Amino acid sequence: MQEKEFLAHKEEYVEDVLKILDKRAEEEARLIFKRYHEYGGEALYTEISDALSREINGYYARLFGLFQDHPEISDQNLFRKVILNHLPAFIRENPKYRARVKKLPPKIKYAILASEIASFIVYQGGWEVDFETRLREYLKKYLPQTRSKR
Repeated sequence: MQEKEFLAHKEEYVEDVLKILDKRAEEEARLIFKRYHEYGGEALYTEISDALSREINGYYARLFGLFQDHPEISDQNLFRKVILNHLPAFIRENPKYRARVKKLPPKIKYAILASEIASFIVYQGGWEVDFETRLREYLKKYLPQTRSKR
C-alpha cells in the first residue's frame, strides 16, 4: 500500500494484524502448556518457547530453500492460498489489494510461505506422524524386495 492508502485504512488494517498476532500467541501458549505437561513439568516455559522457535526456524529454512530451488511451486493455487491466508483480512478480502499480492517479489513470497507453513507445522502438530509414514514408504521403495525363505 502507498502511505496515503495505508493511512486511509490504518484502523482496519491494524485491527487485522492484531488478530493475527493474538492467534499466533494463543497457538504458541497452547503448545507450550501442552509440551510442559508432556515433559512432566521438567522444562521451563522459556525453554519450551525457545525450542518451538528453533523448530519453526528449522522448517522455515528447509521450506524457503525448497521454494528457492522450485520457484514454480509458489505460484500454484494451493500455495497462493497459503500466502493469502497469511495476510490481514483487509488485504485478502479487498480485490484492489488482493490483486497486488501476485506482484510480490519471489523472495517475499518464499518468506511468507515458509513462515506460514513452518508455524502451522509446529503449532498444529501431527507432522511427525506424517513424516514417519512418508519415511516408511520411501524405505519400502529404497530397499530391495526380498522374499523370505522358510
